[in-house]
Amino acid sequence: MALELDQITQNTNISTLQGQVTTINSEQTTQNTNITDLQTDVNALQDEINNLEPRITNLEGNFPLPLNNLSDVSISGLTNGQVLVYNGGASTWENENITPGVENLEELKDTEIISPLGN
Repeated sequence: MALELDQITQNTNISTLQGQVTTINSEQTTQNTNITDLQTDVNALQDEINNLEPRITNLEGNFPLPLNNLSDVSISGLTNGQVLVYNGGASTWENENITPGVENLEELKDTEIISPLGN
């Protein structure tokens, strides 16, 4: 009878140990999955860094940027005294010559000069 009790106790202990081994194996599988997921994330971040490095290198030394490097600026045939004017149809800024304005107040058509100050 004592041998039978010892055998039952050993079988129970073996069963308990097998359950613990199963739990440990399950936890190990979960940890391996977590490690794989983390490695995938690290690889994705490394790819992003690798893609940024050439763009950063391309930007180095390019400041200030010339206006014609901007995507919404179209410059051609530059001459002194030109200004940037927005072209709504093309959605771009373009260089144009300045339209001459008036040099004297008397040239204004919508203004009447009665008496200049100081005279």
